[in-house]
Amino acid sequence: FAGQQETYLNIKGEKSLLEAVQKCWASLYGARAIYYRAKQGFDDRSVNIAVVVQQLVNSEKAGVMFTSHPVTGEPLSIIEGSWGLGESVVSGSVSPDKYVFDQRTGKVIDRLIAQKKIEIISDGEHGTKTIEIEKERQEIPVLSDDEVARLATYGKVAETHYGIPQDVEWGIVGDTIYILQSRPITTIRSSTTTIKTESAEGKILVKGQGASPGVATGRVVVIRDVKDTGSVSEGDILVTKMTNPDMVPAMQKVAAIVTDEGGMTCHAAIVSRELGTPAVVGTRNATSVLKPGQLVTVDGEKGFIYEGALEKPVQAQVPASTIAASPLITATSVKVNVSIPAAAARAAATGA
Repeated sequence: FAGQQETYLNIKGEKSLLEAVQKCWASLYGARAIYYRAKQGFDDRSVNIAVVVQQLVNSEKAGVMFTSHPVTGEPLSIIEGSWGLGESVVSGSVSPDKYVFDQRTGKVIDRLIAQKKIEIISDGEHGTKTIEIEKERQEIPVLSDDEVARLATYGKVAETHYGIPQDVEWGIVGDTIYILQSRPITTIRSSTTTIKTESAEGKILVKGQGASPGVATGRVVVIRDVKDTGSVSEGDILVTKMTNPDMVPAMQKVAAIVTDEGGMTCHAAIVSRELGTPAVVGTRNATSVLKPGQLVTVDGEKGFIYEGALEKPVQAQVPASTIAASPLITATSVKVNVSIPAAAARAAATGA
């Protein structure tokens, strides 16, 4: 049920707390949640919801970290971050900075400093607000190499503790790092897909970050609002500013997904990897460059969108995930939310 119910941040006082809890309960009967349960065969009379109340960390910068590569399982810590609360990174409303830390050498081997236009912060005594980041701060690196190394160390502690690569949400206030959440990565494959270089011979229309490997060709459908997802057909190339949980039914139909915003850890990227659908995120301009009905080819590994239909490269057969379950040495039972029922078997293999 990942993403099906509501979350409320920066709630203070008994009255506001009770109202927020009631809204969380009510979200169990929102249109999105009812549709999801109906599609999956859940009885409305048997469902229930528990609301977790915890202290908010008013992060100055925050993001998500994969303690190993989320597709290949290589010992590379992939860290994405932006200014303010981590919601902007998770939702894909901002294109975050990306840092790759090689655990074998103990060094940052790659970094992508994005233009971070907005941040989500606490709004006084109640809720959050989205504000524009001043221009002089938009392209400043969010993390220093020392902070990247410290985060990677915390990530390895979590991975060692649970015995499996982790998807970790983090926040930083001053010099203090807070680990906010840790859950298993469910998209690691036992071998990578081999893509021949023939795909690089076409005319590149748009570039972004390769978020889910694979190559697909189809007609562009540009979605500017979730209410327009009814126009999506099987085999289309879904192009949007950013995805959200309401778009999952449409995302299950398409041949590939392309977004203007987001990084490897955002909703579009994670769902695409769960589905095995090629995806390119953080292009900045796909919704304006690509036209409805245009035939394009998406390379989800290289992060390129090509004009027309290119000859599909031969791809190696990708076996199912072979992650071994590991006994958890914690008093808390760790569970994993899966928004795509088809990914349930892979999630179950993690032992979570």
